[in-house]
Amino acid sequence: MIGLAGRYEQVMAEVLLSTQDHPDERPLISLALTEKEARGFAAWRADRPDLDLVARFETMAREDGRLPAEPVLSEWHQRNGKPHLVVVMGSDSDAMAAAFVLRRPHHPAGTHDVPILVRQEREDRLLQAVDLANEPAGGSARMAAFGGLIRADSIERVLDRKGDEAAMALHAGYLAAESDKKTL
Repeated sequence: MIGLAGRYEQVMAEVLLSTQDHPDERPLISLALTEKEARGFAAWRADRPDLDLVARFETMAREDGRLPAEPVLSEWHQRNGKPHLVVVMGSDSDAMAAAFVLRRPHHPAGTHDVPILVRQEREDRLLQAVDLANEPAGGSARMAAFGGLIRADSIERVLDRKGDEAAMALHAGYLAAESDKKTL
């Protein structure tokens, strides 16, 4: 997770729920936080001592409106491998900028093809349009916007595109049928 804006507590809870997929291992939740965010997260976490039973937490320092320094991200990537999901929570413009930076090929965090959820206060179709235009053939890279709250099934859907592919095929079939009706 990058940043803690809005109702991050609810988003964190849903991320924790969706990452409980191994009976013997706790997922690693890495957070890139400013000093102020780190203090707030530490206080929230201190009120929930049981969190350490369900997940491991690691924080990285970042400046406001920025990602952690590239050497920090590179070292994280070497130590932990490729992330499974990135959640960016900041102001709309900062969150969008971070998502695009994380999409760069050869990014030191290894996130160029990882699903990215981006918190947006207002509906913005830019992420969806960019994602569709740049999607690799057969790939599962995604950037998806979400509002203030997020549900665990939304996270699972971003991680698994099968439902989207079926919906896109149905929509394409519908458009083809409508087109055929107009040409008759």
